[in-house]
Amino acid sequence: MAELPRPLPGFYYDHTLKRYFPVSSKRKVLALQSSTSDNEGQLKSPKRRAVDGALRLQPFRSLEGLLDRSEIERITHSYQARALCSLHLKYKDRLNLHPVSYAGEATCLAVTHDIHVAGASDGDLFTRRRSDTSASSQGPEHLGPWVLERSLHTMITSVAILNDLYFAASLGPAPRIAVTPLDRSGEGHTLSLPKAAQDVRTASFTSSGVALGCSGRLLFCSRADEIEFGLIHLSTRSDVVAVHQERNELFFGTRNGDVRLWDIRLPPSSAQQISARSTSVTHLRAIHEAQLLICLINGTVDLCDLRFLRSSRAVQQTPIMSLLGHQNSYTLGLGCCLSDDSDMLFLAGQDQCIRSWSLRTAEQQRVQSELRDNPLSSSFLHPIKAMSLSEGEGVVDLHAIDGYVSYVWG
Repeated sequence: MAELPRPLPGFYYDHTLKRYFPVSSKRKVLALQSSTSDNEGQLKSPKRRAVDGALRLQPFRSLEGLLDRSEIERITHSYQARALCSLHLKYKDRLNLHPVSYAGEATCLAVTHDIHVAGASDGDLFTRRRSDTSASSQGPEHLGPWVLERSLHTMITSVAILNDLYFAASLGPAPRIAVTPLDRSGEGHTLSLPKAAQDVRTASFTSSGVALGCSGRLLFCSRADEIEFGLIHLSTRSDVVAVHQERNELFFGTRNGDVRLWDIRLPPSSAQQISARSTSVTHLRAIHEAQLLICLINGTVDLCDLRFLRSSRAVQQTPIMSLLGHQNSYTLGLGCCLSDDSDMLFLAGQDQCIRSWSLRTAEQQRVQSELRDNPLSSSFLHPIKAMSLSEGEGVVDLHAIDGYVSYVWG
């Protein structure tokens, strides 16, 4: 039988590290773990603080004093990852089509608590809204049916909900952007872009501005209501197929594999190449303040350190980690979404399946075989392109549209 460590005055014994530490250092750790929400607000961003609240640490309060904070965080993340991947089907519906059936499919999706917006490959724009705002009708199953709002006549490549408006961008030689009030206080309007903005393949709508990935160029406007007149042009050597905005930084990836970074406070000529890949970029996401998620059309999913990518000599930098198992060989626009704390990634594959990874450990999440109606164990009729994740008040819902069939898991 192993001998118990002898108690030493002023010291405590750590069973994990198998050594003694001053009691004063233990008090500091415990004080940090039991800090108030005000202190947490000084250490973390609002988005991270929302996840690290009662839902994140409450089940593990009893471990404080036995394990250090990093170990508690690891256990908490493992627990939440399993819970997030144990989703079950909550709601299934179908988008209302024209009397004449179309052979199109949903291509993009944006969701909030009160409205869902979806765009389709034939140019149709659909919404479903919450008609009952009572506390007993908060789930997605209490939203109204999908309604056809309008048609832009060419494939809708991006939709977004920003403040009291929702936006939709379309592909084609004469691309359009639809701007519609959420409360239907007005009819909304359609903006026609200049001839230089051919084929809007992707778009990003944020409070910092509107970025449009087009054929051979990137377009940016700091105000959504001035898209027609205030566009800044940034020429590229290839089509821009991935765009992501993070505060004042604009990341964009091209068909030829270039990844560039532009600080929108500086002239467009200051944009720098931060990565060069051998194939098309499909998704870009800046996460954890210093990391960049890069998805490629050949199925590669890499997480890189932005501190080194910002160096002009680090274009061929080795990634921090690579996520294995994603299936893709030629499809652009597959569904991609992250949890609010950017710790979990959901990615749709060309093989009509959805997969999930931990962005802390690079581990692909597996589900139990007996779990039915789980998105990670389901095979769909089409590769999923319209997918989104919503979180709020301890509830996590994964939304996806297969063709014209809408699913919500929670």
